[in-house]
Amino acid sequence: MVRNLFILLIGAALLFAGCTKKDENAYQTAAKVCLAKQDVKGTIENYSKLVEEFPESPAAPKALYDIAGIYQNKMDITIDPTVSLKKAIEYFNRILDKYPKSKEAPLALFNIGFIQANDLQNFSEAKKSYEKFIHDYPNHDLVTAAKQEIELMGVPPEALVPKTESGKN
Repeated sequence: MVRNLFILLIGAALLFAGCTKKDENAYQTAAKVCLAKQDVKGTIENYSKLVEEFPESPAAPKALYDIAGIYQNKMDITIDPTVSLKKAIEYFNRILDKYPKSKEAPLALFNIGFIQANDLQNFSEAKKSYEKFIHDYPNHDLVTAAKQEIELMGVPPEALVPKTESGKN
């Protein structure tokens, strides 16, 4: 009888422990551990839970930025690369919508322009994103890069390499 009660109490304690929410640091740690093990889905899941359960945390925009980076770098090999890039843009936009004053916001907007120009070849949208970046963050370190991206958008790489005297690159 005492043994059955003890087993029941341990079972209840384990069940209760499994149902409690993690704190934001636990989600961050779990996401990093998953990433180190190349468990992309686990990383995304832990960062997503952090944002869902702690939306006001300063860690939330960073978690969204890290998820966007996973998709931008096409680390989830189970989805089409173009779909992955579009998901990256979605997550970067979530930062802009929910955390416009975060330090991740300007980087998110710059990365949207970068993906649009360099990966998706959508130059008109990329130009809009870069121009918005320059307008919204005129003192940001990446303003010069954004202006160069606009200037060189659509120019093939071989056209940027200076020719030697023999006329070859």
